[in-house]
Amino acid sequence: MPKHPRSSPADNRSARKSFRRLVRDRRGSVALQTAIIMLVLLGMVSLGVEITFLLMKHRQMQTAADAAAVAGASAISISEAAISNEAKGVSADQGYIDGVDQTTVTVNHPPLKGPHIGDDDYVEAIVSQPQTLSLARLFHADPYEVGARAVAGATGGGGGCIFALDPSASAAMSLRNNAQINAPSCAVVVNSSSNQGLYLYNNAIIRADVSVHGHEYLSNGAEITGDVVRGSTSPDPYLDRVIPTTGTARTASCSSGGTVTLQPGRYAAGFNCSNGTTVNLQPGVYLIDTRLNFGNNVTFNGTGGVTLVINGNYTINSGNNARLNLVAPTSGGTAGLAIVSRSTNTLRTQTFQNNAVLNILGALYFPSQTVAFSNNAVISSTRCTQLVARRIDMANNASFNNDCTGVGTSPIGGAGAAVKLVE
Repeated sequence: MPKHPRSSPADNRSARKSFRRLVRDRRGSVALQTAIIMLVLLGMVSLGVEITFLLMKHRQMQTAADAAAVAGASAISISEAAISNEAKGVSADQGYIDGVDQTTVTVNHPPLKGPHIGDDDYVEAIVSQPQTLSLARLFHADPYEVGARAVAGATGGGGGCIFALDPSASAAMSLRNNAQINAPSCAVVVNSSSNQGLYLYNNAIIRADVSVHGHEYLSNGAEITGDVVRGSTSPDPYLDRVIPTTGTARTASCSSGGTVTLQPGRYAAGFNCSNGTTVNLQPGVYLIDTRLNFGNNVTFNGTGGVTLVINGNYTINSGNNARLNLVAPTSGGTAGLAIVSRSTNTLRTQTFQNNAVLNILGALYFPSQTVAFSNNAVISSTRCTQLVARRIDMANNASFNNDCTGVGTSPIGGAGAAVKLVE
């Protein structure tokens, strides 16, 4: 057999040196370590993105649940069906539609858990939607259940007292140039879904709670001091009122100044009252067909239960320093209504201006028209005044109060109480 050549000591030393060099060689390990670290970092970043996505989804669902609960609570006075429909409708507006993309919107009246369990004055809304994450499935195979819960209801205080009905207009209610609404005992309600449905600018201020379907816009020092609830709508409180269409034919003799007394009835020629006239209105309903003109310093007194009906498609003319002292009837079809414009009248702007003062106990109701106050015109009341109109524009002071016991007005935004989130 052939013999293998024996390694020399020099060869052995050379082999050992080569092995030690190989062991000490770190050139490839740096690249390998870098690749491993990058892979770990990429996984951590991806997992962080997915967790952030979950948090964002939860926040979106919480917004939808909040809005749904408020909308449902605002409909408590209507019906059980309305509670569910309003809540789910508002949730859908926020992008979460019950039964679509595995979304579940649950509405409970009264709430099924929490401190308000079993209380009929509150509504619970729960929005949930499972979320599937790619990387997180390595640790949790099933979809993540993401959801949010909210409860809203009557929390005391007054109901609404100033209400813009338009469902979509930008600046459906606007306050400008130092305009003020002082209504600490009631609320401002705006049904517009516009992102600028409530528009305040140039140091305008609302000292009241606010409920707006869409969103408010504030600029140039404008301010809201009360709570703001978004996403809810309220029904027209006077929609079903039947306003008289006939009455005894009358003629208003108030064009020569002095003091005159008028009786309720239908005034085909309207009112055209000259400067300085004082008009005393006997209790009842006044159908004013063609015009309602106040000269400078005209005063209307109707404190025994009076309703003025704008019974035609015309614009009210208000002179300088006009004063309306009106108390609405407490019963009958016009209960609580001090001035009402028919819903069939077209969209006109009814303006009270130039230091006009409206001392109203009851409601001003203009469902199809804009009501504007400018040049120091003032609405003032120590008890109950409501303003309900298609749109509202203010550039001056207005004070409201919601102590309406026995006045005959209908509540705005539910059964006479403010609706707020409580959970």
